[in-house]
Amino acid sequence: IVESEMPSEEPSEEPSEVPSEMPSEEPSATIVGETVGDEKGLNTMVSCATCNGATGFYDGCNDCGCDGDQITFCTLRACAPGTGGDPYCHSTTAPIAVASAKESPTDMPSEEPSTIVKSEEPSGDGDDVIIGCATCGGLGFYDGCNSCGCDGDQISVCTMRFCEEWEYEEAFCNTPIVESE
Repeated sequence: IVESEMPSEEPSEEPSEVPSEMPSEEPSATIVGETVGDEKGLNTMVSCATCNGATGFYDGCNDCGCDGDQITFCTLRACAPGTGGDPYCHSTTAPIAVASAKESPTDMPSEEPSTIVKSEEPSGDGDDVIIGCATCGGLGFYDGCNSCGCDGDQISVCTMRFCEEWEYEEAFCNTPIVESE
């Protein structure tokens, strides 16, 4: 090997053709409590503290639960820039509401879910039955796509699966577990 062909230990001014292993930008994922931008370019801070007693918040990518000013849980979705929705606080009365078949997953209602099923028992008035904590005696329910748990008449937890309208199954209330003697 000729000495002039040996690599120099001195840094060169010329760019290397070997790609760098280090990213050139900051990560683009939204972090819980981080300032996130809305469509108008404004910054919105979402956190347990800024949601003033809400049971949780959506940061534009992930849902988090709150107990006072403390985060109790967060989903860990990885969202590409521009794919999440607008940040918002969950209702103070229903931690995570369930999207009905006609709603998109980011348009979460702030009140009791509105899943409606036909009553199996004729009531004479032709009314449909709304499945929710209040109508299920606080036992929890399945809305045809997601399962929810109840704390009395209030939702305490729900899965957040998105279902196309054709995927929905029959909704039902959970039944109590009866121990045999």
